[in-house]
Amino acid sequence: MCQPEQYQTSKETVGAIAARLQSVHRPFAGAQIRVAMFRDATGPRFLTGTAVFAETILDSRPNADYQRLQLLETWIDGQDAARDFISRLLLGQESINGYKIPNTFTHTVVRHDPSGDSVSKWPSWVYTISTDSQNRNQRLHLDQQPTVNIGLEPFCSPADAVRRWIFNSDRSNHPLSDIPNQEHLLVVVPDTRARFSRGQWSPGRLNLELEINTPLVDVELQLIHMGSTKRYAIHAVQNEPMMLDIPEDSQQLILYIVHKNGDLICNKTLHAGYRSFGVPDEETQQHDFASDLQKGENEEREFKPFVGLDDKKKKSELTKTVVAFANTSGGRLFVGLDDEGAPLGRPEAQKLFRGSADPIEAQLTSIKSLFRENIKPVPDIAYKVVEVNGNPVIVVDVNKLAGGCSTQENHTFIRKGATNRHADLQTEIPSILEVPNSFGLAQGGQY
Repeated sequence: MCQPEQYQTSKETVGAIAARLQSVHRPFAGAQIRVAMFRDATGPRFLTGTAVFAETILDSRPNADYQRLQLLETWIDGQDAARDFISRLLLGQESINGYKIPNTFTHTVVRHDPSGDSVSKWPSWVYTISTDSQNRNQRLHLDQQPTVNIGLEPFCSPADAVRRWIFNSDRSNHPLSDIPNQEHLLVVVPDTRARFSRGQWSPGRLNLELEINTPLVDVELQLIHMGSTKRYAIHAVQNEPMMLDIPEDSQQLILYIVHKNGDLICNKTLHAGYRSFGVPDEETQQHDFASDLQKGENEEREFKPFVGLDDKKKKSELTKTVVAFANTSGGRLFVGLDDEGAPLGRPEAQKLFRGSADPIEAQLTSIKSLFRENIKPVPDIAYKVVEVNGNPVIVVDVNKLAGGCSTQENHTFIRKGATNRHADLQTEIPSILEVPNSFGLAQGGQY
């Protein structure tokens, strides 16, 4: 695996960004700058931010003033002007909408993110630039009180505000204590040569749409069929919808778009529990969940019954499963099923939450609180209630967490097949603790 590029000074970083901008296949219209500032006893301090180059001019929101927390956004028109603005920003010589950015920046780590899950929604080169004040000032620790002000969107906490406002992340439905990329500025240069737009995997078939902005003869689509006797396939790419045959015994699909110069431009993984992307939920919900339940439990899928407030054993099992998913490849937890995947139905939930007008909502609130209070740090989790054969089932989607997590008692679990087990201290925990990229959070709105 290639080691990430690193630069020690802001001058080197700006030079690297300028060179990258010259190498992309067409110029950008400018860059969207977003910054979170926080006031403490020493005055306003840079908390985190992004500078994302874009192909079209984007509107900017007005400042959001939450007293101690300031959320700022501006558009810098023109690629060269945006590059120069970032250069001054790194030297502590810029203001955004009247707010001076006092920090200067030094060390930079550069990685290519081929997932397309970043705030740009494209595969991107991500320049993670550290402030040089970390050794002089104590690291900020923000309280977890609601972040509110008259006339402004309310947030559960400062971290929740930063995740949603700066990074477009709407994956978590509860307060999170950690500020993503704290005391770092992320400069994002999208790799707009190609990306996956939409895909839906049904038995034996993959319907796929790509967006290709480079000569078609320069790229090809490569697929790995995990678990299949036919391990891989290579296809010519096209901008029109593609219908590809997929071996019936495939358990997971890994998709790559590869350039003739050897670059991996972008990739996408479809697990058995995540069989589509870019497809509206109403188009896929019934098929996906029915397919999940028929296939049973595996490394990315687990079934659990409804769990009462006083059932410590079952609550512990739920927590272990979420920790194991987050430390392995992510996964989907169903709550409200028996071991075979059959829905238990609302009456079973009502038995456990007799005093509640809505037992399903009570169960949902209970498991959100369970994970928030018993996992550290809390991974990105999305919750929804779906109907399966007329019965309510709670679906908990857990993202893999860079750097890993554990239970409140410091137990670290990983997923092996359909079971959770303790991670080995010598061979497995070190790889969990590696943080290959502190980016890649956003799966919400677009720049």
